[in-house]
Amino acid sequence: MGSLAPRSYPGITYPTGTNDAEWMQRAYVLLNEILRGKQNVTGEVTLNSGAISTTVSDDRCNPTSVILVMPTTTTGSVALSQWGVLTRTNGSFTIRHNSTSTSDCMATYAIFA
Repeated sequence: MGSLAPRSYPGITYPTGTNDAEWMQRAYVLLNEILRGKQNVTGEVTLNSGAISTTVSDDRCNPTSVILVMPTTTTGSVALSQWGVLTRTNGSFTIRHNSTSTSDCMATYAIFA
């Protein structure tokens, strides 16, 4: 079985002049958080009221990112009953959704890659 990580990505580097114990503790915490699913890939968005799309600004996004969206309110579920990602650029993406007249249409999103 091959590696799941691309070979072109660098690993964790050890900065010179850093306290070994402090660096090891930070690496230990980071690795354990990743193994528990805490990957710093999520965010929250309120969908634009009366519109059929909402643009989300997030520095983690790029043109090849995979975007997953999950409604977190009942009205968000209605607005996102038919959704898609219209655009993905460096720093933002646009979600297409049903138009709604309420302002409490909320969702959580995850960005991968």
